[in-house]
Amino acid sequence: MNWVNGRHAWMQTLVSYCSVPLFVLAVLLSLGFSSLVLASDEAAQCSTQMAKTMADPILKSRIFGSLVQQNLAIIYQDNPDYQADAKGPKNMLADGRIGRITEKWLGYFCQEFNQAASVENENDFVSQLLTALVTVAELTQNYPNWRQSLVSEEFKSWLAVLTTKGQYSEPSCEAMPYCYGTPTQLHGLFDEFYLNPRAEHYTKEYPEANPGASSNVRSNGPDYYQPVVRPQPQVLSYYQFNDIDMGKLTLWSENTTKFNKLVGKKFSSDIEIGTALTPIVVALIGTDDSETVSKRLAALITVTPAEYQLLSPKPSEPSPEEPKPDEQSPEAKAASQTSPKASTSDNGDANSTETSGAAAAAVITPAPATTTQVLSQPQTYEVSRETADNFLRSLSLLALSEAQLAKLSSLTGSVFLDDYLLSIAIKELALELDESQAQALNTLAHKTGKQGQAAGKPLVWQPTPGCGCTQNSIIEDGNERPYYGFYPYWQQETGTSIDYSHLTRMGYFSAVIQGPQLLLPNNWRAEKAYSQFAINAHNHRVKVDLVFSSRGEEVASPSRGWPYNQNMVEQIIAAVKTPITGNMINRIKPVISLGTSPSRTLGDGVTLNLDLKEINSQEKVDEFIDFIKKLKRGLSSKASSGASSNTSLDRVSSLSGVNSSASDEAKPTDEYYLNLMVPAYELEAETPEFYTVDNLAKIEPYINIFIVNFSPLSSAAPTPANNSVSSLKAFRTLLGDAAYSDSAGRVFAKVIPFIGVNDADINALEAVVNYTQWSYLGAAFWTMPLSAQAATLIEKSYFPVKPLMFPSLQPVVELADKVCNQVCPLRWPLRLVFLLLVLIVVIYAIASWWIFSLRQLFSRWYFLVFLLLASLFIMLVFGCDPYWQQQQQLFLFIFILGIFGYNFFRQLAQKRRGSLP
Repeated sequence: MNWVNGRHAWMQTLVSYCSVPLFVLAVLLSLGFSSLVLASDEAAQCSTQMAKTMADPILKSRIFGSLVQQNLAIIYQDNPDYQADAKGPKNMLADGRIGRITEKWLGYFCQEFNQAASVENENDFVSQLLTALVTVAELTQNYPNWRQSLVSEEFKSWLAVLTTKGQYSEPSCEAMPYCYGTPTQLHGLFDEFYLNPRAEHYTKEYPEANPGASSNVRSNGPDYYQPVVRPQPQVLSYYQFNDIDMGKLTLWSENTTKFNKLVGKKFSSDIEIGTALTPIVVALIGTDDSETVSKRLAALITVTPAEYQLLSPKPSEPSPEEPKPDEQSPEAKAASQTSPKASTSDNGDANSTETSGAAAAAVITPAPATTTQVLSQPQTYEVSRETADNFLRSLSLLALSEAQLAKLSSLTGSVFLDDYLLSIAIKELALELDESQAQALNTLAHKTGKQGQAAGKPLVWQPTPGCGCTQNSIIEDGNERPYYGFYPYWQQETGTSIDYSHLTRMGYFSAVIQGPQLLLPNNWRAEKAYSQFAINAHNHRVKVDLVFSSRGEEVASPSRGWPYNQNMVEQIIAAVKTPITGNMINRIKPVISLGTSPSRTLGDGVTLNLDLKEINSQEKVDEFIDFIKKLKRGLSSKASSGASSNTSLDRVSSLSGVNSSASDEAKPTDEYYLNLMVPAYELEAETPEFYTVDNLAKIEPYINIFIVNFSPLSSAAPTPANNSVSSLKAFRTLLGDAAYSDSAGRVFAKVIPFIGVNDADINALEAVVNYTQWSYLGAAFWTMPLSAQAATLIEKSYFPVKPLMFPSLQPVVELADKVCNQVCPLRWPLRLVFLLLVLIVVIYAIASWWIFSLRQLFSRWYFLVFLLLASLFIMLVFGCDPYWQQQQQLFLFIFILGIFGYNFFRQLAQKRRGSLP
């Protein structure tokens, strides 16, 4: 078949093959190029060169063979032909040898990148081939879709622009890797293509890639050689309140409080108000630039001009020596009336009369009136409420109270994988904020990039003082009453403790499913410091489930893709079955238990907390049900725990089937559980989504526990129903409907209600607990650790103390309980001591058959003391170890048989010895 634009025909290929020596034809036949022939010239050259170098001792080396096979596995990981050969018997593509299968793909690689034609010295062919393998493997790891891009119209148009500009020489051919240069040159070309942004003229001039197949590509070639649109890189993000964020919130809150105290306060001068406002404004805007601060102050300060009042003066008062007109004497009045006549009749006295009249007028007439301007209100400076609100709104500041900051400070440093987990963590705080404030808090916490793995702190799950093993483990007498506790991974308070005796399983909340990607909390690790939480839980016989959450928009997003597929199954299983490291007891458990108890993994099950509102077609429903079946089958598989999904192709194949056998169905004794959180508020809404009674009945055989939640965990979601007795009754009524009588009973048998114990009012919580203890098989508690009131109520309701038949034995029973509460969590170290003790006794007894001096120990008094103490130790272990309790009759029989056997052989030895010393 021809991949190079009609360069060669079958006749030319046949002629070329006929010109090759017979031994080269033999090699060609062994390579099996029925579906791998690229071009006849390249095939012939590679076959010839490889035939000459097959005797090279380097090619026979295991080190070289392993290196070649590792790189081939990377380069052709998506090639169906390669995968078919890898799944063949004995996996010859991973045995470290250059056999015929490896030669076949090495020859194919040589042809695809035209290695034989570019070699200058035959002695350098092997080293050149190895260098090319490493380079192309790196290229494939960096850009897995480079082959699709190679034959896409987008790549061709982009390369044409570079060629036109003279930045790249025109390719010698099309659609084949060797057309564009050596592997190193090809790697550099794709670095440029993927990493450098497109020029503006290119975007306008050239359209997006054509999804149709190129005419230069063989029609029946590998699927990865079909052109597709180059995917856009996904922007990684997470949410975190770091020290800088908390510093900002503290600064904003303190200065906003100071700022609000100045609003409406009047200042007498601009200097006074400037002195008070400037440091607050600088702290809020985050800069001390004088021009910026001045503009902000000018927009903030409102100046009220001074006000003046105009005052008119009062009329002038007469002189106190001069009588008022009304008070003049009759003689004066008469004189004033006769004075004009006197002035006309007597000219000689006229001047004197006028002078006296003018003087009188000067004394009696007031001065002209003048207006006085008096300051009634001085000029003031203030910040109005309107300008203050505009200023704060322009900065988008978030001001919290001291109590709110204290609530948020406990989350400092915790990494939230998405906004859903963040909304759950700040739910209590978000209820006190309005929508804009909650959005501002979300924006502040949002970070771009990859979360720092070193940011996680190990969880500390300490048992309460005197806490023993769980009292309601499923292993005990087939008891199927699960009590489930949820623990968010960001809760890292010190000094908290958990009463394991009242739990069956713990849910580690939560990993996140984002499209095809699985994000794990950065403190979900197998190292000793991080895995201690699981070890503490296992010591008290409590299992640990990893919770997986997703949002509905993740399913609906075309850029994300459908997440519930085989790849997600493998990722979930690999995360849960991560082996615990750094714990000696866990490593030697198979030895101590004689193979009956394997080493524990970090997780013991899966709990799915999925928003499936976007699954609105029967096709998607069927795909999700198939996902549940595959996941349960993978959890039940005995494949190596913690193995990567890419390390075992057979394992992938075994999980790919849909039909399930009876062994895949959920049972109380399953080593790994599969649980599902069911939103009752969606189930009752009767919407065409996944959560319906019929769909739950279809997956019921594969689910161990249904955890029914009656209100969303997130504060961002609506809350149509509270976790109350009425909600619990409504759910029972729904499942008791006659329409579901055949299937609802099986579902309800696995249902436990989700109870928000620490968020609820104690009276409402008591009503819920009293109802559930009689109507449901168990309960799930959000969140652990429980408050003191909630713990007391749950212990009294679910775990009442049974009265003794003989009350006088109460002190003895309490003492026995205290002893067993100390012994049970230490059962594995004690089992190790018991095993070593038995081995020592057995080895000593066997050795005494040949060494007579060793037999003297059996007749010594301290050997009897040893037997007595050993018997007490064994009885203590048997009485407090749950496993030995189940087998106590068998082991008691063996113990008694051992004592009789010892006594029998001792008497036989004494009889044989007779009177001998």
